[in-house]
Amino acid sequence: IIVSLLDLGAGIEVPNKDNNTPIHVALKNGYPKIAEILLIRLKSSRSLYPSSPTDPVEFVSQKNKAGESIFSLASKNGYEDIMLLLLEATNGIKSYICTNDKIKLFCDASARGQNRIVSLLLKKLDINIFDLEKDKKNALTLAIDGEHESTIILLLKHLNELSENDLDKRTLNKTTKYGLSKFIENDLDKLIKLLLKNKNRKLLEESVKIIKNYELILYIAYESKSSFFLLAIENSYKELASVLLNSMVKELELLK
Repeated sequence: IIVSLLDLGAGIEVPNKDNNTPIHVALKNGYPKIAEILLIRLKSSRSLYPSSPTDPVEFVSQKNKAGESIFSLASKNGYEDIMLLLLEATNGIKSYICTNDKIKLFCDASARGQNRIVSLLLKKLDINIFDLEKDKKNALTLAIDGEHESTIILLLKHLNELSENDLDKRTLNKTTKYGLSKFIENDLDKLIKLLLKNKNRKLLEESVKIIKNYELILYIAYESKSSFFLLAIENSYKELASVLLNSMVKELELLK
């Protein structure tokens, strides 16, 4: 029926009284396949009628009266294929989406453990993991709070790649440096407790890299160090175990 209506000239971009386009309505009511059909037809019509009055970038980013864009609805409901279509809709989408919307999309996806969306946004948009949005928290904090281990691995891996590409750390921007300081203050011990609880090998590997790459060993609480030391021994991380042991010995010496 949808395809027939489109063939008869039904408008994909025409909003209703609540400023919902047909794609908004499809996403809000749980019909991602219909939204996908509409987006593909929209993309096709753009190539046929490039002089259409509505900018395609503006269209996919416009919000209804509830403040919801097609982007936010797709992210909220975990429609990863729709996100991919939207991000590939036009080359200009990256520059059009405002910073706050990008951060919200990214933080929401991280809080829900939506890995494909997180990965997609990291690749397609200029996003810093430590940008704050939801409840003044960043994406990594939200992923740790939700114990979404595969999402944490994805975010830590991205940070490790940043570090490996910038070994002297001097060109890391202010947001990243500040974010790291808050991560040390609020989340490092939570991450270690999660490691001790579930003993996820891949998460341990990326965590060890983070601690090494960003020289975080000094900031781990003594109680966590002792438990982390045993975990390092158990998983044959001899170098980390040695560093942890030396750090604990120094702390004990200072207490004398």
